[in-house]
Amino acid sequence: MALVLFYVVAVLLYIIAWKDDSRFTNKEKIFLITATFFALPFIFAVERGNSILWCVPLTMLFVNNYNKKEKRKRILAIAALALAASMKMYPAFFGILLVREKKWKEALTAVVVGAITMFAPFLLMEKGNRSPLLWLSNITKTSEMFQSTGYGFKVNLSNTIGFIESEFGIHITGTNFLIIAVLLINSLLVLIKKNMPQWKCIALLALITILVPGFSYTYTIMFMLIPFFCFLGSEHDQKWDCYYLILFMLMFVLLPIKNQFGGLEAINMDAVYPLGWTTIVESVALFLMEVSIVIEELPLKNREK
Repeated sequence: MALVLFYVVAVLLYIIAWKDDSRFTNKEKIFLITATFFALPFIFAVERGNSILWCVPLTMLFVNNYNKKEKRKRILAIAALALAASMKMYPAFFGILLVREKKWKEALTAVVVGAITMFAPFLLMEKGNRSPLLWLSNITKTSEMFQSTGYGFKVNLSNTIGFIESEFGIHITGTNFLIIAVLLINSLLVLIKKNMPQWKCIALLALITILVPGFSYTYTIMFMLIPFFCFLGSEHDQKWDCYYLILFMLMFVLLPIKNQFGGLEAINMDAVYPLGWTTIVESVALFLMEVSIVIEELPLKNREK
């Protein structure tokens, strides 16, 4: 019963997040919400009963309302972001949008409310379990544990680099540097590049939440639904739009590829979660979108000339 209620609340959150979105007609909203429920990351999250089913619509609610004129909607946006970040931490990166728009008061409010929703529940725990340091330690241990279960169903950058190294017998140096570079470059581009399309800003922040962590299962790709909907609601007069649309589709669509298509036997030896071709396609699509947006939007002097 509790699980059913959890799923019902998730559906209601999606409906609320879409309610005031003026970019689409009601019929388009119904179609897109329905399509969301059949996206591969969503199905994966439902199978796991993961709290990301709440985090994504809450983050979407923030993205759709943080810049509205009505004060009530802006307050709702900050509350939604704080709740989402208290569940998964990843959505906290979307607060960079407030800094981008120089909404200093809202940004400070989001930090305070986020800290309260994140740490207040510790007061309800038993005395020996109240320490945030214990919580962080458990996160680190969990990350290390899941990193050793194989390359399957994980789409973070270190996992992608890992299976490339294992499959081709090469060593890619500077993995940690690349991860930090993704975090810094994406954040700075969102802050500095004022004329960058909104969907790309949101995509770069969503890519941080997926590529940077020590492990990101397939369900984290749900965060890419937010920039995808922004992409659909924007003007499409750029030559790269079809390319980006294909990358989005490769992330969301369940591909008719046999999971063990062949050629991955050695890399999957003794793996709890063996690597499949669907995970490879998703990982490559995410990586290509990251590289493509950065190259296209990076303010290089030579390009200006």
